[in-house]
Amino acid sequence: MSTISPAMPERTYWRCRHCLLPFVLLNPQAIPSGGTCGCCGSQSFDYMGKVQVIKQKPGNLAQGCRCNESCAKAQGPRCTCACGGLHHGTGMDARFQHDTASCTRILIPAAPKTQLRAKDRAIEWRAALQAAQKGVDSWMAGQSGLATDDRDFYKQLQLENMLNLAQKARQHEPRMQILQDLQQLLNQESTK
Repeated sequence: MSTISPAMPERTYWRCRHCLLPFVLLNPQAIPSGGTCGCCGSQSFDYMGKVQVIKQKPGNLAQGCRCNESCAKAQGPRCTCACGGLHHGTGMDARFQHDTASCTRILIPAAPKTQLRAKDRAIEWRAALQAAQKGVDSWMAGQSGLATDDRDFYKQLQLENMLNLAQKARQHEPRMQILQDLQQLLNQESTK
């Protein structure tokens, strides 16, 4: 793997942790302190990496540059197009809207329908995560009243691990499935 040539402006991909919408910033741009997602209001973002050119198979290069919306609005930093990263992510540039001195919204370029789906995902994610965290906290409070020998440290580790895995997952369905599995585990504990 090689990165794009230094002559081209370096583009970096970012993604909102809640609605999962990706966006591109041109270096030396950075997410402003206190920056919020223009779609869901989150202040948590993941760095996905710089645009990278992935070496293509000889057959792909023979077809010529197929730069279109799929390259310009690519959802991630890996470019397999014959343009060599020149156009990759150019349609994903985010803009900053300064609402107040301390609040900057990051306006992510996405179709209105996509933004609505992403906002719904973020709402569902926050509610499920909050419920799971509350359930784990409640279970942990019940464990703290037990003698050390009676506590289920394996279960505690398992619950904490599931919460961490859900928060690290970067696709909506897998993270929701992990939280659903966690809730089932907690429900099994409460029926014992």
